[in-house]
Amino acid sequence: MERFENNTVIFRDCAYKNEKLYLFDANNVLPMSLDLKNEKFRILPVEDIKQFRGSRFDLQTEWGNCLYAVEAGGKYMCRYQLDTGYVKYIEINCGKKKDSNFALLEAYNDCIYIFNRFGTVVIYNTKTEDVQTIETRVKDKNLITGCRYNESCYLFSDDGSAVLEFDIERSRWKVHNSPDIAAGHEKVVHAVCNKTKIYILFDNALIVVWDVEKKQKKCINTAKLYYERNTAVSRICVTDKNIVVLPSLEEDIIYLDKQTYEVHCIGNYPVDFKYDSKKKTWTKYAGYCESDTAYYFACRTSNYILEISKISGKVRWIKSEIDIEEQFNAYKANQVIYEKKGGLQYMMEKILR
Repeated sequence: MERFENNTVIFRDCAYKNEKLYLFDANNVLPMSLDLKNEKFRILPVEDIKQFRGSRFDLQTEWGNCLYAVEAGGKYMCRYQLDTGYVKYIEINCGKKKDSNFALLEAYNDCIYIFNRFGTVVIYNTKTEDVQTIETRVKDKNLITGCRYNESCYLFSDDGSAVLEFDIERSRWKVHNSPDIAAGHEKVVHAVCNKTKIYILFDNALIVVWDVEKKQKKCINTAKLYYERNTAVSRICVTDKNIVVLPSLEEDIIYLDKQTYEVHCIGNYPVDFKYDSKKKTWTKYAGYCESDTAYYFACRTSNYILEISKISGKVRWIKSEIDIEEQFNAYKANQVIYEKKGGLQYMMEKILR
């Protein structure tokens, strides 16, 4: 176990349950919780550490008091029981690469739906523990992102030329050709559902709003005009009054009024907020989770977690910092301390106080 650099918890994705975020940190791959009320991290126990593979995770979700996380390589999904620390691995065989294998992870009606980027969904039934794999006939598209709308999950190819719909009730794929989405645009990076509409974000900050019921699509160019380059943005979320666009290689977070599409940039950052200069090529915002009232974006390249209110759009910054005492207690519990990152040095300092 390595000491947390600058006592900052970096993580790729998270899940929400009962006023807490649950996650696996990016460096040690430890299960952790963040209490959103007191903003304190806790390192959670693992019942049998020898059964824990320790491979890094990509997408994560929660269902039935368990944290589910897919390994970046795509071979296994980990089920971590929040109340006991019991770990089980489910073989899913979704990967073709070392990383970037997944488009969407959705927990719904006692099942975990694992969509990879190559046209396959693996369905894990949390009650029966059965695993089912269903492939689509589309094999030449890179399905970059997706979202759930009612009883269907929609997957979007990165070039915007195809939309795949997976009917959850019937367990069937349907293919939508969508040249009107693709025409003249850059790469799709994210899609989210809000009420009857799906918001599709391109990497140059162009937004396509798709009214699924009315079968109408509308392009919003105002955010695109704000940024100067492609690969500018990575994530989008929708509040009652605004569309919020989060950066990839750019730095500014912008808000669009849902009625006028007028743009403004937020400026209320904490005094000590910073992006890691060693991660200039990393997407700044990737994984996130949500409650009924807010979105929570994982701390990946900065020292803060971003919370956005679904109602007001108000921003709250939560420092992604773990107490030294909590780290030391975890060192003792695991009975292993590595010298790397100053672990052994810290232990000696603690003993000699």
